[in-house]
Amino acid sequence: MSESLDYHKRLDGGTVLSLQFVHPEREKVKDRERELRECAEENGAKDFKSRIQSQTFDEKFHAVYSAEIYPREFPDEDIESLSQRESLIIDSLLDAFRSFEKECKEEGGELKWYKQPDVGCIVEEASQTQWQQPVPEVAGSLLSNLIFAHGLPNANHRSSLSFVETYISTFEPDFEIPDTGVQGEWFDWSKKFVHESKRLLMLARKSPMFRYIDEWGCSHIRRKNDVVVDFDEYDIWVDDPWSHFRGQHQELSIEFVHRILEQTKYNKLIGKQDPGKRVFLDRVSGN
Repeated sequence: MSESLDYHKRLDGGTVLSLQFVHPEREKVKDRERELRECAEENGAKDFKSRIQSQTFDEKFHAVYSAEIYPREFPDEDIESLSQRESLIIDSLLDAFRSFEKECKEEGGELKWYKQPDVGCIVEEASQTQWQQPVPEVAGSLLSNLIFAHGLPNANHRSSLSFVETYISTFEPDFEIPDTGVQGEWFDWSKKFVHESKRLLMLARKSPMFRYIDEWGCSHIRRKNDVVVDFDEYDIWVDDPWSHFRGQHQELSIEFVHRILEQTKYNKLIGKQDPGKRVFLDRVSGN
């Protein structure tokens, strides 16, 4: 495990930087750092933090890590442009997101906004879900699509899980996903899903960069919380990493929903047919 490179860097104050660019020439890395800073400023970031690290495996290369911190507000024009039915989806996600923000603040921290919210992407990904399938397939697809949309400034996994809870509760009002952050049986197996989900999302987005560092002698990427990606266990050289790893992620998410229904004793929903998106939205709106 010695040939590993950190994907995240945590600064004093809690800001987490992520790996953005690698190259054997330090000047090119500095140029990219400057481009990232300029782009962040143009996009309205209120703060930009970065760090360059040099690393030697078979060869020496340099890496830039960065984080953009954005104002804590959702663009009014994005919200106002939504149809009534689209608003139901967004409102459900935002309720979950704001609940996590409040929880974080009560614990003495602050949920940082690492990107601008992308409401349109959330709506688009939700619309890609194929409804009128067995409930676990619909719920798993929703979970995967919302995670890959990554449209919230933080807490995308937790908010997506909360949305799936809302979806399933339209069939069983008492349904709740147990707290996946509490130590014990639920935490142990749900943690495996979350960690693998984050691996697959990262691989879908960053495999082209990982190919470079693989060639330079690095065999592992280490995310925060000691989540390790071993390049020997994943095909980072596949022609279309986005589609490849996204397909794996959807399978993982559907399997996870199956497990949730089994563990919460709602097995009867495993074979139940979803009646369609319109029915779901009508139930959410109380119609």
